[in-house]
Amino acid sequence: MNKADTSRNTDIEVLRAVAISFTLCAHLIWGLLPKIGIIGLKLQSMLRFWTGVDLFFGISGFIITSSLIKIMQEENPADGTPRPRGWRDFLEVAIPFWIRRVFRLLPSAWLWILITLFLAATFNSHVSFGTLQDNLHEAGAAVLNFANFYYYEWFAKNNPDYGSFGVYWSLSLEEQFYLVLPFLLFFVRRRFLVPALLAAFLAQVFLPRPNGFDPHHSSLLWFVRTDALILGVLIAFWRQHESYRLSEPRFLRHGILALPLVGLCVLLLATVPASREVAPVSTGLLAIVSGVLVLIASYDENYILPPSRFKTALVWLGSRSYSIYLVHVPCHSFIMELKASAGIAEGSMTSVVLTLACIPLILLVAEANYRLVETRFRRIGRRLAADSSLRLSDKGLVERAPKIGVRPCSS
Repeated sequence: MNKADTSRNTDIEVLRAVAISFTLCAHLIWGLLPKIGIIGLKLQSMLRFWTGVDLFFGISGFIITSSLIKIMQEENPADGTPRPRGWRDFLEVAIPFWIRRVFRLLPSAWLWILITLFLAATFNSHVSFGTLQDNLHEAGAAVLNFANFYYYEWFAKNNPDYGSFGVYWSLSLEEQFYLVLPFLLFFVRRRFLVPALLAAFLAQVFLPRPNGFDPHHSSLLWFVRTDALILGVLIAFWRQHESYRLSEPRFLRHGILALPLVGLCVLLLATVPASREVAPVSTGLLAIVSGVLVLIASYDENYILPPSRFKTALVWLGSRSYSIYLVHVPCHSFIMELKASAGIAEGSMTSVVLTLACIPLILLVAEANYRLVETRFRRIGRRLAADSSLRLSDKGLVERAPKIGVRPCSS
């Protein structure tokens, strides 16, 4: 049995740490680079950090599909494919899965929607959070999980400014994925589903998809991109076959080989979108690079990074990545409003220092959210999911039901 079946995959957590670090760089650091002179301007022209979200997509596709496959797997399948027996059996799997997802994601998300709206209404004299009206509209889209479509429509109308909920577009896309995935896994046989997913991947991977947040070139395809998610799903499928084990890149046990390969992939995530030559198809290339990293991490053999204190720190960061993702924009906006209220000129050294000071604030607030909200509601969700599986199961399924409340992989 792969270790990832029974314990947290620390390499996956490291990738989450990389993804959230990219997100923080995109929203906090990238705009500060010109302040350090010519070198900063050169770095800004060479690097893009919005790509962390594609790595998150690849991770989600792999982790969630692996979890569902393990739950749905019958004891003696002929070809490794879960066999559907009807809607009752589907609901025994899907309802507990959705309960866990709801309690894993929504309490923290909705809490920070409320906190952000409160700050936008009470501590926003310099409109650092955006207008209250814009935030109310965006909050509605975020709560109903269609923020990706909302922002496409918003920027397609050449609106340059928006509120504080921009990061919720990717959360909406993932929620849509979580809603559809159980249906695909349960009702579509693997021999049909895999070719269909490959076709969906190939159909979009080389399509031009300009940054959706550019009001002059907004693209719907950018807001509904699923190529990285699909690669994560396909890796989870392949993981069930003997060829996956035989293809394990054992040469990566040697750090002298693993570090350059992993480092190159991370570097490509930051540099590919900035290259004029490949910019039109960079989104698809990023999905491929993310898929390579997720595949390496899927073996859970420390191929991404060997055990060390540094890895322990990254695992901590990765485990808090969801909370960090939610809190970093309101924390940054809060600091921006403080600076404006104090009359600190934007671009001054004091302003730069305060912006950087936002990072420890984000980590502190994220840790509080992780401990007090995220972890507690995740436990409640697991308990309710286990209870619901017992209620839905008949006598012949009772012994299988407790497994539905256990997560084989961290998510």
